[in-house]
Amino acid sequence: MRDDAERIRSLVHTTIFGALWGLIEMFLGGYLQMVQFPLRGALMAAVGSVLLCAARLQADRPGATLAAGAVAAAVRLLAIGAFKLGPVAGIAIEAALLEAVLTLFGCGRVQFMLGCALACLEAIPHFFVTNWLFFGRGIFGTYLEAVRQMQAFFGLPDGFWKAVVAVWAAAHLLLGLSAGAVAAALVARGKHGR
Repeated sequence: MRDDAERIRSLVHTTIFGALWGLIEMFLGGYLQMVQFPLRGALMAAVGSVLLCAARLQADRPGATLAAGAVAAAVRLLAIGAFKLGPVAGIAIEAALLEAVLTLFGCGRVQFMLGCALACLEAIPHFFVTNWLFFGRGIFGTYLEAVRQMQAFFGLPDGFWKAVVAVWAAAHLLLGLSAGAVAAALVARGKHGR
């Protein structure tokens, strides 16, 4: 009887946190996409990873993080007029990364920091894979040519694009570590609340 109650409690928590993430993805993520906000994928991954960590803290069993991610992806699919597979795939990958970290290493501050950082860094390969799938391999040549033209116009050194990519990656990592710090604070608060 107690095991059934624990299972129901776990399902309720994963559903609530997953639905919350899905709604945030639907509305805030859709808005950020519309205005072409920079680092929107990493920002949404940061929000989502904190919610996934909170779900796992409440339902500490293998699969809970993945279940919350599945709920978020399902809710994100319901966005009217904004059906996009990219964000849904991102949600699924981020949930899988966090699930792997938390299942292999347990739930704690360091694990939440690592999981959140990986979830936000996922946006980097996601960007390249999505662009390759939607626009073909030639899109990267087009990007590099545009960068070369901007470098020439502004008189920037030839390798300047590498610095831009490094700053872009560092911003993803910073967002992930910030999300991890918030999730780690949840762990500390959860332990003090018990």
